[in-house]
Amino acid sequence: MNSFFSKTSSFSNSLSIAILTFFISFSAFAQVDYAALYQKDMDASVAALTAKDMPALAKAAADFKRDFPQEYEGYAFMTFYHLSQNELDKAEAESRLMQVMRPVDQATYSILAMLRYMQGNSAEAEKLLYYYYQTIYEANISATLEDIAIVEQNSGRDLSGFADLIKKTFDPAAYDYTLANNYFGCKYAMLGGDDCPDFKKYVAQYNQYRPFNPDISLDAAYAEGSLAYARGDLEGSRKIFREFIKDAESQNLMPFRQGTALYYLSDIDQRNLDQESAWLNSKLALQKLRPLNIPLETEARILESKVILEGKLEKQLDQRQTANELLLVGKKLNNFYYQAVALNSLGTSYFGQDLTADRAKMANYFTEALAAAKASGNKDMEMTIRTNNQVVLFQQGKRSEAIASGEEIYRYELSRNNIAQAANVINNTGFMQYYAKDYAGANASFKKSIDLVEQRKAGLKPEQQLLLMNQASSAYSGLIMSLSYQNNSTELFEIQERNRSGYLREQLNSGAKIPNLEETKALIKSDEVLVMYSLASPGEVIINVITNNQATVRRNYPIDAFITMKKTFTDRAKQIPANLIPSLKNANIDYLDGNLVTYQSKEQSYKSEDFSQLVQWTRELLESMDPELADMRTTFLKHWYNFTLAPISDLLNGKKTVLISASNELHFLPFETFLDQNGRYFIEKFDVRYIPSVSVWREVSQRNYDASRKPIIAFGGATYQPSPDPNSPRRQMSTEDVLMVGQEIREKIKAGNYFLKPELDQMGFGGANYLEGTLREVNYFAGLSPENKIYTGDGMKESNIKALNASGELANYRFVHIATHGFTTEVIPELSGIMCTQPNNGDGKEDMFLLAPEIAKLKLKSDMAILSACSTGIGKLYKGEGFSGLNTAFMLTGANSTLLSLWPVNDFGTMLLMQEMYKDILLEDSNTTAALNQIKRDMATGKYGPDAQIPSIWAPFVLNGN
Repeated sequence: MNSFFSKTSSFSNSLSIAILTFFISFSAFAQVDYAALYQKDMDASVAALTAKDMPALAKAAADFKRDFPQEYEGYAFMTFYHLSQNELDKAEAESRLMQVMRPVDQATYSILAMLRYMQGNSAEAEKLLYYYYQTIYEANISATLEDIAIVEQNSGRDLSGFADLIKKTFDPAAYDYTLANNYFGCKYAMLGGDDCPDFKKYVAQYNQYRPFNPDISLDAAYAEGSLAYARGDLEGSRKIFREFIKDAESQNLMPFRQGTALYYLSDIDQRNLDQESAWLNSKLALQKLRPLNIPLETEARILESKVILEGKLEKQLDQRQTANELLLVGKKLNNFYYQAVALNSLGTSYFGQDLTADRAKMANYFTEALAAAKASGNKDMEMTIRTNNQVVLFQQGKRSEAIASGEEIYRYELSRNNIAQAANVINNTGFMQYYAKDYAGANASFKKSIDLVEQRKAGLKPEQQLLLMNQASSAYSGLIMSLSYQNNSTELFEIQERNRSGYLREQLNSGAKIPNLEETKALIKSDEVLVMYSLASPGEVIINVITNNQATVRRNYPIDAFITMKKTFTDRAKQIPANLIPSLKNANIDYLDGNLVTYQSKEQSYKSEDFSQLVQWTRELLESMDPELADMRTTFLKHWYNFTLAPISDLLNGKKTVLISASNELHFLPFETFLDQNGRYFIEKFDVRYIPSVSVWREVSQRNYDASRKPIIAFGGATYQPSPDPNSPRRQMSTEDVLMVGQEIREKIKAGNYFLKPELDQMGFGGANYLEGTLREVNYFAGLSPENKIYTGDGMKESNIKALNASGELANYRFVHIATHGFTTEVIPELSGIMCTQPNNGDGKEDMFLLAPEIAKLKLKSDMAILSACSTGIGKLYKGEGFSGLNTAFMLTGANSTLLSLWPVNDFGTMLLMQEMYKDILLEDSNTTAALNQIKRDMATGKYGPDAQIPSIWAPFVLNGN
């Protein structure tokens, strides 16, 4: 038998199983005895080579490649065949796939050595020969010399020099031939999921060989990552694979393994419910593998994962592109399963579209997908497509059929314990019943879906629960919508409460029970009112108004007002041709992608993106100090008042404080700025405070801190390094680049490493301009009480703040006040934080940024944490949670409430607000809610002059908590 393959077949079966399990969805194909087929192809190839029958070898190798496109053997046999024909270009192309699929192997090294010699690269050939000697199992190279003779005989090339090189370089006494047996035996066992305790010892022995083979350590790391994955150690596997990718990339080695490692990481992210990272890693896997001319089956498998993720992330344009790529690959493979996945994804990319043409496309795609799924014999795929086709049936007026189909699929998914899909199916059914005004039926379906979501949550970590709720909050929203039509305030409250700040609640007290409505009423004072908002359809809100003795449900859906706002303001940005503007007066007509489109109803013409745009423009108007925008700002603020507060104005009479528990995009807006029809700000009549949820409010209100605490510990006047160029290339990062940095940050934080300077530098966070106002702001506090402690300059180093925490000093104050630059990011919530003093020589082991995960580890016992900085009150907005960022971090660290900002703040307004608020609290003994609202009220009504009346000056800071 030829030496290139003489000792590999004993491990080939276990390796074959490992690779095939990973890359092939067996349910997509007819059942095949792959082990028998593999042995048949191997026997045919070896027989042809032994007989020196080159045409037979070419056929056998082609069959091997066809049957096992992810295995290296077919490419190795084909490379040898092309060497025998002196077809070096073809041999080079085949050898690339041979090498990337099995980079560490005696056959790989020996074949490549011969190829390099025939190409005239003797130095590279010699190095590869040494790698070959290191991986053989016995001190016998006679068969290798016979192979050279075969190539000489068939190619007409004189390879005596190569034979002489082998005789010259091979030293039988230089190698331990048991090592190769031990190493490869261990590695293939690990790839199959079995442990090998001595593996690291074998790797260390290999690394003593000279010349040193860098492939070995990388090959070993990949096997260790695979073993951890097979055993369910996802975090261990993630860590190993990420290190493997870094090392391999830095050496420009093992690109195929890098790609498959990225695919593993994508799967791990999916299991951890981190769909954004999973999508990014699937995309990176394709980018790494495609240039290698990988087998189509491998590409299809990754495309399948990527397109499904794009559907979940609502990346419709990416989804359509990937689906079309997968459809093309599926047709080339004649694989109906992949075609079904692609067609189904094309159909789902039109979900939520109301145009007749788009709905027709969706229906056609699902029809084709069902046919492909049935042809593939994959029942699970067929049921998934039928789930999506429910929507088509419902839109076609076949409501009973759609609902009955949903019930059937729901039972099927439960029977195979597919909890996630069962929850999705019955949730779809719930919405169909809701739109059919069968609210009792909708309630039952939504509750089934919620029960399944809660079942999935039970075994998850808090951060995984956060991601799950972000993905599965639809059922909660649907039940809230359905209950609102039944005026069931008790049950409505329960679902609203379960659908907000669950992550923060779990972190504060994992055993905390959600309070019921009666328990909540007992928390509310007689002069307070709790208002819980839940956004429904775009432009629709459900409001539960709760006092200490009653609860009232109100719905508001002023669709005409929202369409008017859209046509008056949003359409201005579309640069609509003048001749088309008259047509847009019709509420059912819109202008999209350069064309007029007509919807069946005006409700269909108002989309979620229109609502989000209105929120964003409101924020921009609130931030602006431009007097020319004052009238527009007034219009927007009156609109929001009419939407959120006018429907419940009668229920607020006689109350002093309004507690607001917001929903989704409403978190971005300060309700105290909303203007009634008389032009009066809401804050002129009421004190306003925000709570993440009643559960969180109750938890922090039960904290019992020592009344003898000192008043204020304040930090300000930090000094920074020069601000980086805002046009620096490192600031021009795509969302994908930011996600990649986010992966690095999360890996470090999980390992307890908070030195993130490399990642922060990459993101463009460096120095900053000095804020003189922060120094004046905190120095003012020294005059309010001799017990106040002020830290400025070097006193605001990150190391000093952590030292004060370690000593317990931070826990001795009622108010922790930090005035500096702040930052948040919607993509990486862990990157929310504040800038500390940046000495010229650094701050020891600290990166000079105090980030949210570090803040959460501090120990405070404060009534309030105040961040006098820009945009500290926002972060990543999660459905069913709210913002995850600095507010969460400070509440976890012991602050009963926070005062954070919704936009960049003004020095003058900030200093005035803080000084007057603290004077009222410390000198007049006012509570924080009353003091903050009074200074805002005074500024808004002109007590401090016209410069302080603009909302951008007085409104950015919002009080959240107890």
